[in-house]
Amino acid sequence: MDELVANKKDNNFYLNKDKYAKCLEEVQTANNVKKKEAVHYSRIKCYDILTIDGDEKLIASMKEENGEINIKIIAGAIVCHEAKLRGDVTIGAGTIMHPCAFVNAEAGPIIIGEKCLVEEQSKITHRVPFDREEQKNVPVLIIGSNNVFEVGCNVEACRIGDNNIFESKCFVGNKVTVTNGCIIGAGCYITEEQVLPENTIIYGEKCLQREALCGPGQQTLQMDTLSKMLPNYHRIRKPNLKS
Repeated sequence: MDELVANKKDNNFYLNKDKYAKCLEEVQTANNVKKKEAVHYSRIKCYDILTIDGDEKLIASMKEENGEINIKIIAGAIVCHEAKLRGDVTIGAGTIMHPCAFVNAEAGPIIIGEKCLVEEQSKITHRVPFDREEQKNVPVLIIGSNNVFEVGCNVEACRIGDNNIFESKCFVGNKVTVTNGCIIGAGCYITEEQVLPENTIIYGEKCLQREALCGPGQQTLQMDTLSKMLPNYHRIRKPNLKS
């Protein structure tokens, strides 16, 4: 919110009540529709939705040229132009980011390692826990290599190691540390403060935990296929750092 207020000159214009409501509905549709057309991508590029006290507010998308926005894409990464990146975000070589993925460096910088896969509508947020909001030095959120963020997952973990899988619709709170080789099952919610041991699997309605003999395999074949297909159907952000 502070960032929006500081940059309000570049991020406001007038819409009457009817046009505002129509535009808000169009952006909501564009964010949720599975098979997107040109008009959907146009709405996503121009507008964003900010939730305040449970109410969704329409805002103009902040532009990367703004000095407060610091996006670093290392050569070899494939980041679709429709992906939403907010704040100080660094994306490692070989990482693939789908359209409508959302990375929000709200509390501080986010560094995503090499060869991670961030699928459509997944959310990665660096958010300070409510009981630590007065903490002056907020650590950088470091995400290791070879992590997979599946469709619709919502991850706010305070630290993430290597070779983890966050399955569809799971939620990981901002007091959770994910080490290496863990799998967070589809629809599982983890909010309590804890450090997940290596090769932990969380599964089922009750979010049961067990330890696997080894970590999950890497998504090499899928990554190779996506690296060839995505540039043919989507605009790709140009890297601005050498590997």
